[in-house]
Amino acid sequence: MAIADIQELRRNHAWDVEDVAAIRVEGHHWTAVLHTAHPTTTEETQFSVKWPMDAYLVDREVGSDQILEPRFGNRSINAWVDKIEHVESEELDNLYRPSFKGSEEGLSASRVMIRLRDGGTLDSGLVSDACRHGHGRDLADFSR
Repeated sequence: MAIADIQELRRNHAWDVEDVAAIRVEGHHWTAVLHTAHPTTTEETQFSVKWPMDAYLVDREVGSDQILEPRFGNRSINAWVDKIEHVESEELDNLYRPSFKGSEEGLSASRVMIRLRDGGTLDSGLVSDACRHGHGRDLADFSR
């Protein structure tokens, strides 16, 4: 989900990765705990939220070139792995919980907040895969 948030922020604001001082990603429990260290295998990259998002920040794409082992030594991507804070959000846990239990009523969503070097901030707001792909679900329907 965090990549969708970054895409949303790139569409709506003029900024580049060099402008970023810090990034905070809010998500449900599993997005906050899935492999958060530097990957050493392609399997770890596939179960990571950080690595694909960091690769997207640097390369503006995520594909096999970004998740295969020859890329693990990339200094730029590795630097972002240590800089991005992933936190579990109770609000997003509550939205996701029905999905985890097999219900179609749940929603996997995330929020990315970027602090820029000039002191500005960018907030993606809640972004979900369902909304991004036009499944007719509005995040406002899931608000508290």
